[in-house]
Amino acid sequence: MTGLALRSLAVIVGVSLAVSACSDDGRGPATGGATASVSTTRSTEGLSAAFLGYMYPVDGSDWALGWRTYELPVQQRYFRLTGQCMENAGYRELGRALREAENLGFPSQGGLLPDLAELREHGFEWDQTDPALNVAFTAFDPSATADALESGVSVYLDLLAKNPELGIPATGQAAVQLNKELWSCEVEASQQTIGADGPQGVSQSWFVSLSRMETDDPDVSAAVTEAVACARQIDPAFSSVSSLVEWLATLDGVTASMTNLDEAQADRRTWGQSYAGCVEPLIDVRREKRLALREKLVNDQLPQLLAQQSELDARLSEMTGSKQ
Repeated sequence: MTGLALRSLAVIVGVSLAVSACSDDGRGPATGGATASVSTTRSTEGLSAAFLGYMYPVDGSDWALGWRTYELPVQQRYFRLTGQCMENAGYRELGRALREAENLGFPSQGGLLPDLAELREHGFEWDQTDPALNVAFTAFDPSATADALESGVSVYLDLLAKNPELGIPATGQAAVQLNKELWSCEVEASQQTIGADGPQGVSQSWFVSLSRMETDDPDVSAAVTEAVACARQIDPAFSSVSSLVEWLATLDGVTASMTNLDEAQADRRTWGQSYAGCVEPLIDVRREKRLALREKLVNDQLPQLLAQQSELDARLSEMTGSKQ
C-alpha cells in the first residue's frame, strides 16, 4: 500500500525493544504460546518460541514463525475489514476477494535470515499474490500530487484490465473512484486493527547487532566470505558481486528485466536453491553465535520480556477472537 502501511502488532501494545548488544544507540500461523520442535526456535525461560522468533530471530525459521504468529493474523484481520468495507461501498467482487484472500505473501529476509527449508524447495520464487491484494496495495492518498495520481491510476487500469473478474471497468473515472473508496476503507481498517500510533522499530536493535556480527565476529566474517565466493559461482550474472546483499540485488535486477516470466521464475527457483547450499555453512556458524547473544539478552531482560509476551498474546487473542 502506498502511503498506508500495516504496523507491527507490537506497536499496539507499545513494545519498542531497546535491548541489544548495541543498546546505546515466516507455513501456517501458530499460537503465541506455542513451542516449536525446531531446535533454533526453542523456548527459553518461559518465553515462547514464537515470541523469541519475533523479537530475536536467529535464522529464517525463527523469522517465519514469529511473523506468522504475530503479524499474519493482524494482516488477515486488516484485509477482512477492508473487504467488508468495500463490499458495503458496492464493490462486491473485490470486497469478497479481499475478505477471503489467503496468500498474503511473506517478507522473506534472504540476507541475514535465509530460510533453508524454503530455499531448498522454492528458491527465491516470486509469490503468486491474489489480484485483489495487488489492487489493495495500489491504494494511495487521493490528495496526492497530479503526477502521483496519474501514476496510480495507470497501475489501477492495468490491474483492472487484467482481472475482469473483479467487476470494475478499466476506465480512468472508475479507477479514481475505486481509489477514493479503497483508501477510505484501508484507513478505517487500519484504525480498527492497530489503534492509535505507537513507537516504531521493534527488534531494529537486534538487526543492527546481527549486521555488526557479520563483520566484527571473525568466525562469522570468514563464513560470509566463503558464502559470497560460492554464490559468485552460481551463474555468470553474479561473478562480480562482493556481498550477499549485492547478490540478492543482482538476482532481483536480472530477473525483473527478463521478458519471459516463466523463465525468470525458473531462474529464481534454481539460483535460490543453489544459494541455499552456499549459505548453509554460514547459517550454522551464525546460529550458535546468535543463540549465545540472545540468551544473554533474555537473561538481562527476562521480567520485561515476559510482560511484553503476555501483553502481545493477550492483544492477539482479543484481536482474533471474533471473525470479521
